[in-house]
Amino acid sequence: MKKIVEHFGSVDDVVGVIHQNPSILEEVKGITSKLVKRIEKAWKKLLK
Repeated sequence: MKKIVEHFGSVDDVVGVIHQNPSILEEVKGITSKLVKRIEKAWKKLLK
């Protein structure tokens, strides 16, 4: 998580990315499309 926040600047920015366009997370070294799909699934579950 620390790498993601460092890449995007703040937790609020990360939340915005996850909410609006999670595929951008792949810009962070070590984040794969498979992991992005898992994050998206968890995010949608959280919002229910």
